[in-house]
Amino acid sequence: MSAVRYHERQRLFREHATARLRREGIESTRLEALIGPELSPHHQLFVFALFAAAVTEHFGDELDRAELADCTTGLR
Repeated sequence: MSAVRYHERQRLFREHATARLRREGIESTRLEALIGPELSPHHQLFVFALFAAAVTEHFGDELDRAELADCTTGLR
């Protein structure tokens, strides 16, 4: 895989995550179609890593499970 394709894919994943968080349904759907089923597993790993990084940054080493549950409920 070329470095250019990797960076393009990462940009697409970031744009999709941003659209989802901003609740931009039309843009999110458009970007999801561009990602396609062949990149779906890669995108799922990207989203999981993004979520894990955000949780670690917010909570640090001491995870408050009740606060995390409130946070994830708001994200859904």
